[in-house]
Parts: sequence; C-alpha cells; structure tokens
Amino acid sequence: MIKFFRQFRQCMIKENRVSQYLLYAIGEIVLVVIGILIALQINTWNEGRKSQALVMVRLSELVQDLELDRWHFDYHLRLAEAENHRIDSIRTLLSDGSADQEVLMRMIKNGSGFLTRLQWVMIATTEFPQLHQKTLLSLQNSGQLAIFDHELQESIGSFYGFHQKYSFMIEEIMKEKNIVHADFVRSVPYDPNPEASKLNAVLVEQLWSKVDEAEAGRSYITLLNTFHELNTKTIFFNSMRLGKTKIMIDEMNAVLHSVDGVEEDQKEASEL
Repeated sequence: MIKFFRQFRQCMIKENRVSQYLLYAIGEIVLVVIGILIALQINTWNEGRKSQALVMVRLSELVQDLELDRWHFDYHLRLAEAENHRIDSIRTLLSDGSADQEVLMRMIKNGSGFLTRLQWVMIATTEFPQLHQKTLLSLQNSGQLAIFDHELQESIGSFYGFHQKYSFMIEEIMKEKNIVHADFVRSVPYDPNPEASKLNAVLVEQLWSKVDEAEAGRSYITLLNTFHELNTKTIFFNSMRLGKTKIMIDEMNAVLHSVDGVEEDQKEASEL
C-alpha cells in the first residue's frame, strides 16, 4: 500500500500535476494527523480506564478498612454502655440503704461480677483499637492518593486527622482507668479468679482479715464512679467516631458507584 502511494506521487510529479500533488499531500498529512489523534484518544481512554479501575480497587480497600473500624467503634461503645449499666445497678444497690458493709465487701471479694482481672485486661486491650490504616499508608507511600479527586483527598485527610485526635483522647481515658484500677487492686488482696481461690480458702480469709474494710469500700466506690465517668466519655467519643466513619463510608461508596457508572457508559459507547 505504501509502495502504491509512493508511485502515485511520483507519477503526478512526472506529469507536472503539482496542484493535484499538493492537494494529495495535504490530504495525506490530514489523514496521518487524524490517525495520530485517534491513537492518542484510544491511549487516553485506555489510561482513563486503568485509572478508574485503580480508583475502584483502592477505594474498595479503604471501605473494607473503614467497615472494620466501624465494627470496632460500635463494639467498644456497646461495651462501655454495658459496663455503665452494671455500675448503675451496683450503685443503686449500694445507695438504697439495704446493702451494709458486709454486702459491699462480698461484692468486692467476688469482683462484683464485672471487675475481675481477666475482664479488665480484655477491656484495657480492646478499648483503644488501632485504626486499620494499611490501605491509607500504602496510598501515601506510593503516592497513589493523587488518583482521587481533590475533594475526596481533602475528605480522607480530614477524616483520619479527626480520628487521630479522638484516638488520643480515648488513649488517655484508658490510662486513667488503668491508674484507678491499680489503686483499687493495691487496697485489697484482689483475686482475678475467685473460683480457683476456693482451693486456698484459708489463706484468702487470712489476707482479707487484714484489710481495712472502710478504706476498701471507699476505694471500690471511687473505682465505680471513675469508671462510669470515663465510660461516659468513651461512649461519646466512640459515637462521634462511629458517625464520622459512616459518613466517610457513604462518601466513598458514592464515588465507587459514580466511577462504576462511568465505566458502564464507556463500555456501552465502545460497543456501538
């Protein structure tokens, strides 16, 4: 084909058909330019599809991380609410005048049904969940945050900045609970497993006989009141984090649906 057009041009030159040759040359140039533009358009379209596919993959990963975070925030919120409900029940019992010092000491010895050491360790190690930031860190380290539009980048940055602030606050609450609990444990021969202690009942009674019951009671009441106050803060902070996370998930899902819709339109257009 190329050989044919070359012979055609040479023939027009030999026959001195310069004007026709110029028109032909211009037409050939126009065709080449059109071909290049089409190729560039196809390449741009392909790159756009790759970029959109990457956006969908990375956004889906972020949503998965946020769904895990949302579950944790909800779990810890409910944990604090349940603990406060138990504290309220104990405080009601202690305040109605029917519970004497003996009842109070029995509650302390039995761990009051929720302050055993095993449960406290569970609370302390799960109350301050680390955010699932694997995808975010990967995006930051690879520079792929730039694949998202500016508005979404701003939303992501603001969202994680918000969580860092509230994570710090909840971490401080956890430290306070540890301090208060440690003070209480030092005031009594606190047993993490009352059932197992039945094997050493004599030794346990000897230890408890040396306890200042009035001081132990005050320490226990302080523990309950402080835990209730700190749990109330935890409930508030986790409610805020839960709400923000839901909003961020909805925003990302909206972008995912938008990108998916664009891909469907492009696919239909290419088939026409």
